[in-house]
Amino acid sequence: MAVLVQAFFGTYALTVDGWGIASLLVFIGLAAAFRVVKGSGLCKNRWLALSAAFFSVCTVVGKSYQTAGNWSLIVGSPAVICGALAEVLGFYFLYRGGVLFIVWLLRGEKVFRRDCRGRAEELLFEKHPFLVPLAVMLICSLPVLISFFPGTLEADAYRQLSNMRSGDWDAHYPVMASRLMDGVLCLGQLLFKNDNLAFFMYTGTQYFLQCLVFAYTMSVLGRMRTPVVIRWGALVYFSLFSVFQMYGYTMVKDSMFYIVFILFAALSADIIARGEGVGTRRLTIALGAVSLLPVFFRNNGLHLILFTVAAGFLLCRKYKRLYLTMLAGALLGVLINSGVMHLYGVEGGSVREMLSVPLQQTARYLSEHYDEVTDEERKALEGIFEVELREVAALYQPEISDPVKDCVAYRPDREALEAYLSVWARQFLKHPGTYVQAFLNHTYGYFYPDRECFWEGIGVYGIGESWPWDGMDFNPWFVMENGWMRERIQQVHLWMSHLPVVSSLYSCGMHNFFLIGMCAYLLGSKKRQDLFLLIPCVGCVLICLISPVNALIRYMLPVMACLPLNLAWCFFAGDSANAVSTVSAGED
Repeated sequence: MAVLVQAFFGTYALTVDGWGIASLLVFIGLAAAFRVVKGSGLCKNRWLALSAAFFSVCTVVGKSYQTAGNWSLIVGSPAVICGALAEVLGFYFLYRGGVLFIVWLLRGEKVFRRDCRGRAEELLFEKHPFLVPLAVMLICSLPVLISFFPGTLEADAYRQLSNMRSGDWDAHYPVMASRLMDGVLCLGQLLFKNDNLAFFMYTGTQYFLQCLVFAYTMSVLGRMRTPVVIRWGALVYFSLFSVFQMYGYTMVKDSMFYIVFILFAALSADIIARGEGVGTRRLTIALGAVSLLPVFFRNNGLHLILFTVAAGFLLCRKYKRLYLTMLAGALLGVLINSGVMHLYGVEGGSVREMLSVPLQQTARYLSEHYDEVTDEERKALEGIFEVELREVAALYQPEISDPVKDCVAYRPDREALEAYLSVWARQFLKHPGTYVQAFLNHTYGYFYPDRECFWEGIGVYGIGESWPWDGMDFNPWFVMENGWMRERIQQVHLWMSHLPVVSSLYSCGMHNFFLIGMCAYLLGSKKRQDLFLLIPCVGCVLICLISPVNALIRYMLPVMACLPLNLAWCFFAGDSANAVSTVSAGED
């Protein structure tokens, strides 16, 4: 029997390939064909039409960049332009039909009932909405926790530990996250005298925290009276989705970041759902405390909070007390972070980490228009790059900026940086199309569902046995020497990631389509104030657009983790019986 199962997952299962938007559209189109939505009034909703138009443009542009690496399939001869417009129009009608059908379906009460039926639903969602989902998640995770004991390590986390233990520690990586990682490992080594147990002390605790936060989110869905089918989907998503199973067990700053991010979002939703109920004041205090954590685990965590507060005051002013709480927590986090840096003498990170977009544009400019670089421009560029300009052009990779960034002086002086930015602006005026193409080529994967995620698409499945651990006084390894089970789990996860419809959950572009669709739904329902919960996810997407890598799933983990909560929020905000439109959040 075991041989047959192995043969299935090793041969036949992997031939199923439902990756991409096409397979999803087939299912939506077939469903929409059986139901006419013209009489519902949705066809006149401009926000839904605009979202469909945006999706269609992103799909055609993304296809061009994935296929050709430029816009040659949409910009060129009149025939090419007409063909691209026809393709956009075709996708528009497909997306429009799919969006209209989904919105019509979401408004139905028969499929999306809110009352639990049967013992299983009552046990999961009413009697023990926290403990039983928590137990389900832990049980489902046992094969991964045992097979990959003591956990997995992402290359970025290895470099983060090396950066701290090398004696040349700076703020390239979040200081508090580095301090936490190293502190837990040192404590584990002191207590257990074993590197594996020390490593598991971090990864195991992190995974348990993830399960606690997911279980709390499930209980929040109950307080929001989320339809039962959404709660079932959320439970399956949190328990079996391989991305969470693996990244929750992986040491990397991004894992802790998405865990604290969804806790931040769930607390916000819980405060609104309770209204003036018991515990609101305590939850508001907890929200302020949790607002410190994004600052600790990502260098751009403060920017995310500031964006959330600024956009919130602009769009959803009735939640101003919550925004002030978030801002106070984030600023306290900055003070603590600065104090730790001063205590340990940690220098700030390199400015080049914030220049992914302009550096990519400069590198593309050099690769396409090198002969047009003037002597003055050459001098300014050589003042910031540490290699020959032709080498910069040769190192240019359209979807990842690290090779080019590594050529830049780690701490360029201010005059050199100002001179570079001046040249960057002048070269943009010469060839704006090159700059636009560099940006699109570097970001299209975040809005093109058919673009598979860059690297680690389904998770991290190793520790890094070939890395030079000796200089770090730390060397973990998988305790289970026979890797058969680990290989089978990875193979099953790979098979899952190519199942029709399920594959869309592994796509950065599709998750952004979900997010944009939910924003359009709330705007189309004239509930601009209720964009409140979606704003932090929008901030994450904007940060992704200036990140070093295109379509990197690690950067999208916060948005992916919040999918069930955001969907539940749309139901909650759309229910006229809820107090969401009248309650002033944060008031007891």
